[in-house]
Amino acid sequence: MTFLKNKKKIFLIIFTFIFGIISGIFIFKYNIHKRILIHFNIQINEKYKVEVEKNEEFKKMDKKFNLKNIFLDVNKIVETMTYPIKISNFDLKNLGAPESGRISICSNTKGIIINLGNNNLVFLDAERNFKFKIPEINNKIKEITDYEILDLYCDNDSLNGKIIFYQFSSFHTIQEYDFQNNDKELEGKNNKIYKSTFSKVTLSLDKKKVISTKNIFNFNHKNQNSAGRINRLNENEFILTWSDPTDYESTSKKKILLAQNKDYLEGKIILLNLKNNEYDFFSIGHRNPQGIFIDENNNIFSTEHGPKGGDEINLILKDKNYGWPITSDGVGYASYKKFYGELGDHLDNYELPIFSWNPGIGISSLIKVNSEKFSKWKDDLLVTSLKNKTIYRVKLKSSPIAVRYIESIWIGKRLRDLTHFNEKIYLVSDDKHLIELDTNIDSQDRKFVDSRLFNCLTCHHFENTNSSHAAPSFAGIFGRKAGSDEGYDYSNSLKNLDI
Repeated sequence: MTFLKNKKKIFLIIFTFIFGIISGIFIFKYNIHKRILIHFNIQINEKYKVEVEKNEEFKKMDKKFNLKNIFLDVNKIVETMTYPIKISNFDLKNLGAPESGRISICSNTKGIIINLGNNNLVFLDAERNFKFKIPEINNKIKEITDYEILDLYCDNDSLNGKIIFYQFSSFHTIQEYDFQNNDKELEGKNNKIYKSTFSKVTLSLDKKKVISTKNIFNFNHKNQNSAGRINRLNENEFILTWSDPTDYESTSKKKILLAQNKDYLEGKIILLNLKNNEYDFFSIGHRNPQGIFIDENNNIFSTEHGPKGGDEINLILKDKNYGWPITSDGVGYASYKKFYGELGDHLDNYELPIFSWNPGIGISSLIKVNSEKFSKWKDDLLVTSLKNKTIYRVKLKSSPIAVRYIESIWIGKRLRDLTHFNEKIYLVSDDKHLIELDTNIDSQDRKFVDSRLFNCLTCHHFENTNSSHAAPSFAGIFGRKAGSDEGYDYSNSLKNLDI
C-alpha cells in the first residue's frame, strides 16, 4: 500500500510539473498574462499611458510580412494639447533586426526604408514589403571592420518600379599613424583609421533587391563619426554632419580643437556637391549634430548633443561658427567648474542656438510637420530624445525664427529617428521598434485621464544613471531602498537612510 501511495504522489508531482511548463508556454506565447491585466485596466509598463486598446489583428510572422503581422497586440492613446494621438508599436526584430547596430529611417511617396543595422534593410508600404541588403561597395581597402550605415535619404523623384535613395556609411581599418602634431604618446601604435562613403542606391520594387550602387564620395578621417546625418539641400547638393568626439575636459594638455580647425572634418556640417564631387565646410564649431532637417524655404535646422546639458536646436547658417568646444550652454561632467567658456554660456562672437535644454534630454533627430492629419502641428518641429524617451513638439515663431513653446509627449523608448509617410509619423527606437503616430479623429473630446511624467523627466529618467543625469532613475523605483540608485551620488544622509 505504501508503495502505491508513493507511486501516486510521484505521478502527481510529474503531472503537475509537466502541466505547469505547458501552461507557462501557452500563457506567454499568447500573451494571456497581458490580456488579463488589460481586462482589469492595469497598465503594463506604460508611463505616459492613458488608455489601452485590445487588438485582434495580431498575427504570427510569415514569409509575406506587412505592418499588420509585426504589430504588437496593444495600442495606446495619449492626450496632447491638440489631439489624442494613437500610438501603434511594431517589433522590427521579427524582421531579423539585430540587437546592436544603428537604426535609421527615410521615406517618400512610395514607402518607408528602414536601416535595421548591420546592413539589414527593409522596405515597407501598404502592399509590397520585403527585406534586402546593399551589396558591398568595391574598395581598395581590404581589411574593413565595423561597417555601419549612419543615415539614409529617400529621393522623391522615384522611377517606375524603382526607388532611389542615398546612404552615408562608415567603417574603419587598422593602420599606424601619428595624430595631432606628432603626439609622442601615439607614435608607433596601431590606431583606427576611419573611412566614410556617400552612395547612391537604386532599389527595384519588382525584383525586391538593390540593382545598382554608385559610390559618389569617400572621406578619410581620424575619429568615429557619431553624427552622420544627411539631407538634400537642392538638386546638386547634400548636407552631411560630423561629430567631434574629443573629451576636452579630461585632457591634461590642450590639444587641437578639432571642431574649430578646418584641417579636420570633425565638428563640422559640410556641403557636398554632386556635380563636381567636392565638398566645403558649411558651418563649424559643432559637438555632435544628431539631426538635420531642411524645410521648403531652405531653412536648415539641426539638433546637437551638448556635454552635461546644453542639448541644442540650431538654425544652421552658411559660414557661421557655433562655438564648440570654446563655449556651450552645457557644463563639464567632472565638476561644477564652468569648463566650456568663462561662464559656461555662448559668447557673442558665436551663433546662439534657438533653444537649449538644461538638463539635457539626449537629443536625437528632428523633422518639420507637414501633414493634413496633423494640421494643428503644421510647421512645428518634432524633436526626438534618447535619454528622456520623449517627443518634443516645438512651436516656432517664423520671422525671425524663434521658439514660442515646447510640448513634451511621452513615448517610453529611446527614439533615434523619425519620418512622415502616408499622413502618419513614424519613429524608430534603439530597441528596434517602429512606432506609428496617428491622430485619433473619432475621439476629439477629452475622455482620458492624463498621467504625464514630463515634468518629472526634466531631471529624472528611465535608464541606468551615469554622470550626464541630473537625478536618479525611475527604473525599478518601486520597492527600491531610498538613496540606492548605484549610478547617482547621493548625500550621506540619503545613503544612510534605512527606508
